[in-house]
Amino acid sequence: MAELKLNSCTLTVLPSNPSLTSRLRLKTKRKSFEWHCPECGAKNNIKVNSLPYEFAGGHDWSQVMKSSTYITELNKICMSKRDLISVLAGKVKLEREYLGENFKLKLSTSTRIKEVCQKCGAKVAFNVELSSNKSSFLEKMESLAFENLNIEITPEDNGDILNRLFRGFSIYLLMEKFSLAVNSENLDKMKADRKRLKDLKRLLERIKSLKNDIDKTRLFDEIRVDIKKLTEAFQTDEALMYISDTLLFIERIKDSIIKNFKRKLFLSLAQLEEQIKDITLKRHFNDAFT
Repeated sequence: MAELKLNSCTLTVLPSNPSLTSRLRLKTKRKSFEWHCPECGAKNNIKVNSLPYEFAGGHDWSQVMKSSTYITELNKICMSKRDLISVLAGKVKLEREYLGENFKLKLSTSTRIKEVCQKCGAKVAFNVELSSNKSSFLEKMESLAFENLNIEITPEDNGDILNRLFRGFSIYLLMEKFSLAVNSENLDKMKADRKRLKDLKRLLERIKSLKNDIDKTRLFDEIRVDIKKLTEAFQTDEALMYISDTLLFIERIKDSIIKNFKRKLFLSLAQLEEQIKDITLKRHFNDAFT
């Protein structure tokens, strides 16, 4: 196996037939891969720009490159801004620049190529993979089932609602990973009418309150610890049964609050992103024609 670094991605080449590995003596040489013919031993090269176009420079290749760049730039914004409004505004701009509409992150692509020895004409098959060096929890999120979100899902939830729940969850992950602050200080920098800014501030306060209450559910655990101590003071089975029921009731309340409030939080975060996107793109459109 041989690897070549390309921007924030890695191009990997390895023989399709593992038994040829030692005879091929595959290695990286500048911007190409050198291999020895297993039949005559002659040196040959695989150049990046000679790979099949549908792979090297084609749609899949381009998607991986753009996805990797998008993740790199989004991480930079999250690390430098540290507040939700600024990150969402920057995220919208990055999506417009690198992803476009209805784009799904693609962090790897592979193909199989056949090379011909320049000396004896022997054919050798290789597996080629282009992969991003940037691991993305956002991509992992896309493969999660709804049960993993730990939220309430109702039979009335249509595709639009489910999509917004997932988008809100991805924003929630950003908030948790980078400890993004929820405040309205940067709203004044946005070019929007007074009513829209007022609505945004109200939505931010709602998000802040929901996030706080979800975090505070850990207080139920402290209550459960105190109640468990009662088992040392009571002796009858009846008393211990009441204590057990109480603990179960508290656990159910905590679970219900978390699922209900996370649902509301995810939908509110998706709504916030939609409004930030509308303001940001409208301002970009107006600036382009003024």
